[in-house]
Amino acid sequence: MPLLDIRSLVVALAVASVASAIVMVLVWSVSPRERSLRLWAGGRLLATLGGLLIAGRGAVPDVLSFTLGPTFILCGGIVILWGAEVFIGRRPRYWLLPATGSAMFVVTTYLTFVAPDGSLRVAIGSAAVGCVNLAIAVRLSVATPVETRSTCRFTAAFEYALACVMLGHAAAILQQGPITDILAPGPYRSAALLFWIVGVIATTLGFVAMTVQRALAELDRARRAAEEANRAKSRFIASMNHELRTPLHAVLGFARLLADDEQEPLSQRQRQYIDYISGGGKQLLSLIDEVLDLSRIEAGHVDLRIEPVEVDAVVAECLDLVHPMAAQRKLAVSSACAPGLRALADHKRLRQALLNLLSNAVKYNREQGSIAVECALAAGGLVRVAVKDTGQGIAPERFDAMFQPFSRLGAEQTETEGTGIGLNLSKTLVELMGGRIGFTSEPGRGSTFWIELPRAT
Repeated sequence: MPLLDIRSLVVALAVASVASAIVMVLVWSVSPRERSLRLWAGGRLLATLGGLLIAGRGAVPDVLSFTLGPTFILCGGIVILWGAEVFIGRRPRYWLLPATGSAMFVVTTYLTFVAPDGSLRVAIGSAAVGCVNLAIAVRLSVATPVETRSTCRFTAAFEYALACVMLGHAAAILQQGPITDILAPGPYRSAALLFWIVGVIATTLGFVAMTVQRALAELDRARRAAEEANRAKSRFIASMNHELRTPLHAVLGFARLLADDEQEPLSQRQRQYIDYISGGGKQLLSLIDEVLDLSRIEAGHVDLRIEPVEVDAVVAECLDLVHPMAAQRKLAVSSACAPGLRALADHKRLRQALLNLLSNAVKYNREQGSIAVECALAAGGLVRVAVKDTGQGIAPERFDAMFQPFSRLGAEQTETEGTGIGLNLSKTLVELMGGRIGFTSEPGRGSTFWIELPRAT
């Protein structure tokens, strides 16, 4: 059998079409939003089935080769046209598939019995497929997205060429006259099939390149939108820092003046009101500071000075700060930190993270409960600082949301003050210092939050 006989070329075309469909399916699996790739792959497979039916003449009944073969090829082209319409954002004309498929099947069936020679069937099939290629080329040439315009025009050029080849093939068959074998050799038919194989490969590359270009363009748009949102957030935070902090300092200052005024002393109730004002103002200042810290960390503007830090000294500083709050709730606070235990950390940020854990242990503890701080060596050459409380504990289904920003796990419905930023901020700071943070909890019995940092030698 000659290498370039019609049957071999049809089989080669089928192999190329199947390979192109597999490539498009693989790309679609990475980018499942691209419906056009799925349609293009389906169209290729449908056309391949038609080509195999034609190539299988003799192994399958002639009526299948002569009728279903051209019908499947034409329907595959229609599905590829749908993909082009979806890609450019137009609604596919679904009626085309049943209309053209039925028409092709009826015509080829009629000609099989009325006109035994295959020239008219081949010419009609080639002309129909050429018209579909022409429609695909027009769709890809008009109203294409800017980011894929050059690739779309490249693909459309091949579709135009394929349309010319198929229409020329139809004209050549009619000029040639009657043929008794649909797979009869002919120089123009061989050249047409060879070019069709090249066209399948080229248009597949074009379809994939168009999809990748659009995906990259969408990523670029998303990146620019994120950068703009980040700039807007920075402007807002800078504005918040100035517009809120300045009047808050004024409010706190005047509250302090009223509380310290000896010439016109306040009554007990008035002092209580001043305490409420001062407490609310300080909490709002704390929230502003935490939001600013979180913003700096996200922007990568946190300067850390990693050095050996005396862990027991940092714990003592933090306990001095939380003792007044713990005393108000009648909490027993204890510490078991061996002197001389040192960790590699930033002193200020370690104190900030540990103070967040202790503040939570005070706020979410029960009245007359206890807080225990323990410092010890952990596995892997780490220093562990654990804060244990006797609060209500945390339900297991809420563990995953523990370190999410602004997540208070239902505490926002109580009178307990808080912002939901502290734990997220602590986790980020500890990880920036090369450590890790975690917790264990048992509902009804309390929680233990711990920080582990590299040990300083």
